[in-house]
Amino acid sequence: MREDWTETSLGEVAEWYSGGTPKAGEPEFYEGGDIPWVVIADLLKTEIYETATHITSAGLSEIGGRLAPVGSVLISMYATVGRPGITHLPVATNQAIAWSIPNTDVIEPRFLLLVAQHLEDEISSMARGATQRNINRAMLREFAFLLPPLREQRRIVDLMSSVDSYIAALQQHMEVARVLRSAIEVAEFDNPENELSLLGDYCDKTDIQVGPFGSQLHQREYVADGIPVVMPKDIIDGRISGRTIARVTPEKASELKRHLLIPGDVLFARRGDLSKRALVNETQAGWLCGTGTVRVRSGKLNGEILFRLSNTSNVNSWLMDNSVGATMPNLNSSIVAAIPLRVPGNALEAVALLRAMDKFISGTTDLLSSATELRSGLLSDLLSGAHEIPESYDRLLGAA
Repeated sequence: MREDWTETSLGEVAEWYSGGTPKAGEPEFYEGGDIPWVVIADLLKTEIYETATHITSAGLSEIGGRLAPVGSVLISMYATVGRPGITHLPVATNQAIAWSIPNTDVIEPRFLLLVAQHLEDEISSMARGATQRNINRAMLREFAFLLPPLREQRRIVDLMSSVDSYIAALQQHMEVARVLRSAIEVAEFDNPENELSLLGDYCDKTDIQVGPFGSQLHQREYVADGIPVVMPKDIIDGRISGRTIARVTPEKASELKRHLLIPGDVLFARRGDLSKRALVNETQAGWLCGTGTVRVRSGKLNGEILFRLSNTSNVNSWLMDNSVGATMPNLNSSIVAAIPLRVPGNALEAVALLRAMDKFISGTTDLLSSATELRSGLLSDLLSGAHEIPESYDRLLGAA
């Protein structure tokens, strides 16, 4: 421990309180209320600027009359235990949330928030309860941490705020890209003004192939190292996942060679979740179309265009409306061939644009994952005193 740091606890640096829930069904406690009332769902956002529910002055009196002030750090005590937040307006809370009045002579409120974030897993691990996991305020007060002087707290808060701003910017860029991507996809591939055709118009009859039935794939033919067999469970978010994929012997794959896949094939889940669809890529060439899937191969339409056209909300709705099966929706090759498509005239250009956007979103996702991991490691190091922020950093704070 550094010379000017001290060991303390949550209870020594702040007073901790909790709220309550006004009796349900009493209009005087809720109707027309303008007092923000925090429940655990509101802590999904760390920075609390608003709440989903409000209570009246009578409701506040019913639960003790206390408001958590601006800058109060909140920590959930029930169910999702340990989730922290900080409020930017006076709020009431329910009984599942502890809220604090930090002693600002010894601790910065936002530094207390960083401490709460760092302790989240530890707090959660202490929760007990047969029907609902929980902790209490007495337990919460006992959690220990290292407390640097106020000047260093401010440096740590500022540095972590810079990292958080970078993460927030990445999230915003990704959200905007996803909205724009979705708008382009609808405008180009789900546009009612495009000429209507049927999927079967772009395929020969043998190009729409139902996967082999379970009776054709005996358990004894599955091996640890063989030819992958793609089933609906392996189709996740439009891609084929090989993590838990089943495999068969090369001999069995040879028997089922008409079910072998080539790049550009589109796979449909044949039963259950009919929205599952995937485009086969080069690395999956030679894999097998498995039980519960339908393989579509087109010699007249680019596979990626076919995938984009068939992977729309309108097609998903159409498949549900036209599926067969009394207990579970099912598809057959005739239903798949009858899927209505609206091919845009600039389909190749639209696909290229969406591919570029997918690449951007994927790259941003990777950056976001790396930044989040960096934040966790940096916070741990800073709160342990392992890395000292030089005093010269104070000049940056003063200039900001």
